[in-house]
Amino acid sequence: MGFEPTQRWWINRALGLALDEMRRITAEYWNKQQPAADATSAERIAWYIRTLLPEELHYADVVRRALTYPACHTLVLLVGYSPEPLLQTISVFQPRRVVLLLNQWYGKERGQAHGAELAGWIAQWLAPMLPRPPALEMHEVADRPDAVFQALSSYVLADRQAGKPVIVDITGAKKSMDAGAFLFAAYADLPISYVDFDDYDETYRRPFGFHCRIGTLTNPYDAFRLREWERVRRMVEGYHFRAAAETLAEIVSQEHNPAAKRLLDVVSFYEAWDDGDYGRAGRLLSDLQRELPAFTPPVAVKLLGGVWPSVDATLAPQAAAIQLLEQHARLRQAPGSIFEPNELLLAYARDELARIERLVSANEDNRSALLRAAGLDELLLKARWLRLWPRGWVEIWGAGDEDYLGNSAALPATTLAAALYEALLNHQGTDFMRWALQRVWPVSRSRGKRFAPALKLAVPRDRPRETYQLRPARAAPTLSDYERSAGLDGEILADLRNQAIHMYLGATPPIARAAVKLAAANLADFEACWAPLDGPQAAQTDAGCLSWEALCRLCGLENLPLTSEA
Repeated sequence: MGFEPTQRWWINRALGLALDEMRRITAEYWNKQQPAADATSAERIAWYIRTLLPEELHYADVVRRALTYPACHTLVLLVGYSPEPLLQTISVFQPRRVVLLLNQWYGKERGQAHGAELAGWIAQWLAPMLPRPPALEMHEVADRPDAVFQALSSYVLADRQAGKPVIVDITGAKKSMDAGAFLFAAYADLPISYVDFDDYDETYRRPFGFHCRIGTLTNPYDAFRLREWERVRRMVEGYHFRAAAETLAEIVSQEHNPAAKRLLDVVSFYEAWDDGDYGRAGRLLSDLQRELPAFTPPVAVKLLGGVWPSVDATLAPQAAAIQLLEQHARLRQAPGSIFEPNELLLAYARDELARIERLVSANEDNRSALLRAAGLDELLLKARWLRLWPRGWVEIWGAGDEDYLGNSAALPATTLAAALYEALLNHQGTDFMRWALQRVWPVSRSRGKRFAPALKLAVPRDRPRETYQLRPARAAPTLSDYERSAGLDGEILADLRNQAIHMYLGATPPIARAAVKLAAANLADFEACWAPLDGPQAAQTDAGCLSWEALCRLCGLENLPLTSEA
């Protein structure tokens, strides 16, 4: 809050001298002609406070309107050699507490001695004219930015935390001290004051006090929203896109910044992608690339954006859930199943694996990483079976366990074939899927000698449910023992996943990392041995999320810090 006119003590003391007269007496003061040629330093300061200071403040206040009056409980003054600007600042801000931050040496004079002299002048001649005399304290500090920062943390941060208005004035000190004070004020979100002057005497190389401008400087963190931008940077780099979008939306709503709006659009796209909503991400991508043609999206969005399930936002939850399940079923079933073309399945698997790895490395969300790693492991096992199906590399044994129905390619396109394929899509027994794929044995068609591992599927047919057994044919590839390198058994992972779903069961970091390693090994085996069944595979270069520097340049935010370095 500001001050009432009655608190401006100079109003009743100033004579309202003309500008030429103030120039004359100021020059006499500088020449040591006022108050007298033989006056001591103390006598000259006393004369300045009683005579010239009221005129300077009156002219700056009444004539030039160059003074502002922020609320101030604690005023920090960085003390140099010139006391006049400091006395002006105390007069205008009228704090309850003045902290004099001193160099260790002023020439040959010790800092404490220099500060004691200034404090004496304030207490003896200025304080009696103020509406409320301030408490004075002095602190010597090394002439280094870090020392000044630490001193301010020790002496004034408690007032800031208690809600008492604190102002840091950087007028009088060396640049190294100013730097530390400025950094502290920016860090602690404190107003920074500076006594500036609009008229400078070339002969005496000093500013005229009556042309002072006193007020607080805008904190650069507030002026340029550096805190908000730093929060956005950290959120983007940590893949916390929703939080980044919320902060960006506030920035965009409060200022016209087309570059910030472009970044918000990019972050909103990344949010949809990271949520696995490839459909929404694909729709956002179309508009985004019209605005930013150079933007490179993740490969998964380019390939899956047009086929991924997408829910109508206007639907009620029950209807939306049914719509999502129906679209998901169509995505899995031929023709156009995600399991058929390698590029769709591999784009999804690689994207999901990278997302799972971030859950461990960036978010330390071990439970989520375990659940999703187990899901990806199961998906890739199922993908192998569905690749064997159309090639005739699956042998099917009937419900009575004695009837060999032939391979999947020879099986007629009957209701039974469709039911078996649907059962295979819905099967969740990862232990049996893995076990059978790892052991492709010869199969005897004689009763009692069928020892090859099988996948049992129950499907409705003439009777309520009939059980069929699926075995990989001898021509099928054999699944490598990728679990060994992960340090975690796949069957144990599946059991742990099932328990964690039904109870809030956590996962230790080593278990989560092993789960991720197992899913990665599974994908590596799939890419090496199973994906080539559909022919040579083109390498996919995935951009993922662009770096903060690349995003700033892309959106035209070159005025922001472009790197992650502190």
